[in-house]
Amino acid sequence: MASTKERSVTAQATSTGPARAPGGVAVSVLAVAAAVWVGIQIIGLRTLLSDVVADDSQGVVQLVLYLSGIIVGSTFAGVVAGTIVLWWTAGRPDSWAARQPRAVAGAFGGLVVGLIAGGLTFAVFSDKTGVASLVGGVIGATAIVGGLVAALRPPAMVTAGLLGGIVLLVIWFVRGLNTVRDTGVDLLDGDGSALSRMNAYSWYSLSTSLLAGVLIGGVVHVYLRRTGAKIPLLGHLFAGALPGLICFYAEIIMWIVGKPLLAGAGEISVIDETGIQLQSGTQFNAAMATLFAGAMTALLAVGLLTPKTAPVPAQRGKTGAKGGATTGAKARPAQKGRTTPGRGRPENRP
Repeated sequence: MASTKERSVTAQATSTGPARAPGGVAVSVLAVAAAVWVGIQIIGLRTLLSDVVADDSQGVVQLVLYLSGIIVGSTFAGVVAGTIVLWWTAGRPDSWAARQPRAVAGAFGGLVVGLIAGGLTFAVFSDKTGVASLVGGVIGATAIVGGLVAALRPPAMVTAGLLGGIVLLVIWFVRGLNTVRDTGVDLLDGDGSALSRMNAYSWYSLSTSLLAGVLIGGVVHVYLRRTGAKIPLLGHLFAGALPGLICFYAEIIMWIVGKPLLAGAGEISVIDETGIQLQSGTQFNAAMATLFAGAMTALLAVGLLTPKTAPVPAQRGKTGAKGGATTGAKARPAQKGRTTPGRGRPENRP
């Protein structure tokens, strides 16, 4: 029969095992957020850019600047889709899908999103086959990459980062409102000149990205603490940085894809080139600010907000009749001649 000490050690080892898979509520929230995010981006392409790109080759400049946003949306949706597939297979361990590698299941979820989003994007730019093929293919490929990210372990780490991505989506939506944007830029504007207005917009984007990173780190910490997930510090760091990493990744893809798009647009004016450089630089700085603020906040929250548990002092017990340890006061040493055979007695001599 196992002793009480052995049972407590076994329970402690079980509690620090691998993190649990995300629950149905978290998966449902992520699915809705991903659908809304991708839907907004595709509607924006349809409403703002499709006619411009079809009628004016210079409209490709606007498409390049808009491209990072839809890449963020497709990558986020790919991670969510991969998480949903892995969550579904975790509840059916005897199924054929559950026996496949996690990377295969995650990539399959991203592929489904890529086919849907890429197909809709291709339909938006159907009048320009080259643009449609390039943009639709990039969206499909980034969604598959997102599905591969979902295969990372532990699952709670990825889910926490995705919930932080919802915070980023809300911040982006609020700061894009005309009233909020104009008010924020006016507060940061100095003398009202064009250069001052440009700097004010850059600071507005940077400050809101830092705010988003802090909120992301807080959401990551709260989720991991509420679910009781036991993950290392690097897991907290990665979860807080995940939304910023997706934004940083989107900026890199935008530059890679933007070059052939701009090359096919013909001659680009100096004003357009300057606008692309300024806008892309602002977006890159915002992505880095979100990344580092989210990662540092999630990491600091572990040290500052995690309750400290006082160590239980070890108690020394006195030995019972059968050799078992019993708790109580410290046992006194046995006295010679009373509890042990007295070697000085005549009857004990040979």
